[in-house]
Amino acid sequence: MQFLTSKLAIIFLATAAWTATTPDGTCGNEKAGDNKAFTCTRELPCCSSYGYCGASDAYCLSSTGCQSAFSFSENNITSTACYAPRNGTVSPDGTCGRARAGVHGYKCPSTPDMECCSVAGWCGNTADHCAASNGCQASFGKCI
Repeated sequence: MQFLTSKLAIIFLATAAWTATTPDGTCGNEKAGDNKAFTCTRELPCCSSYGYCGASDAYCLSSTGCQSAFSFSENNITSTACYAPRNGTVSPDGTCGRARAGVHGYKCPSTPDMECCSVAGWCGNTADHCAASNGCQASFGKCI
C-alpha cells in the first residue's frame, strides 16, 4: 500500500507541475518556455512556438506552431485555444494563397510593401507579386 501511495503522489506532483499556470507569460518547454512547462491563462490562452502566451493569430494559429499542450484549457481538458487558419487570416509569415509556399491560405496584409500575393505564394509589391499576367492570386491579395 505504501508503494502505491508513493506512486500516486509522484504522479500527482508530476501532473501538478505540468499544469502550473504561467507566472511570467512564458509557456511550454521550448525557447522562452525553458523546460518550465507552464500553461497559459484564460486572458492570454495560446502558447506560441516561441514559448510566450498571447491571444492573436501570431500565438494561436496551429500553422505557426501554437502549442496546444501548454495553451489554456478548462479543467485540464484538451485545449481548444489553438486553431487552424480561417478564411481571411492575414499572413503572419509572408506566405499567401494556396499554391507553392502558400499552403495555409493566408491573405497578404493591406500594407503597400506586402499587399500582393504571387503565384509562388509570397506577399510582396513587385511586378512578380502583383501582375495578373504573372499569376498573382487575387483571392489572397491585390493584383494589377
